[in-house]
Amino acid sequence: MNRLTARAAVAAVAAAAPLAFLTAGTAAAAPQDVALTASAAGSTVITTIANNTGADLFCMVYGTTPGTNPEVDPIAFSAGLGDKLTGGSLDPVTIPSGGGPLTFPDIPVGEYQVDWACANNYSGQPGHEEWGTPSAISASATAEPVHVTVSAAPPSVPSLFGS
Repeated sequence: MNRLTARAAVAAVAAAAPLAFLTAGTAAAAPQDVALTASAAGSTVITTIANNTGADLFCMVYGTTPGTNPEVDPIAFSAGLGDKLTGGSLDPVTIPSGGGPLTFPDIPVGEYQVDWACANNYSGQPGHEEWGTPSAISASATAEPVHVTVSAAPPSVPSLFGS
């Protein structure tokens, strides 16, 4: 991902998403209603969104290397961003009442910061509430990013042409 594409990604995640999907002026969301946990098993990052709202939520999750600037550095993994990173629209993941996992396989060894945003409906609709981290939803944040360590390398892919 070049710097220009990375800047578009940040605009999608840090600016456009809050404006188009999760805008300011939300109803008072109870932080304990929605939470994200993350762990690693081998080279797979597993995130679980706990949804205690009693209704479906629409979410996006993304991981970056801590200390990097998402305006110029690539996003390591994501779900729910759709083709927003290339100028399209968001495609939020539906998380049912009770919650559910999102799995990201073949992640390189390293430390990752997981940011996320969820909403119960589009902004401007009655009863709109949102939850998530500052990077994902700006001033309406209800949680801090979660950190996860991947300590096993992804499996190598055998060459089609031999060695």
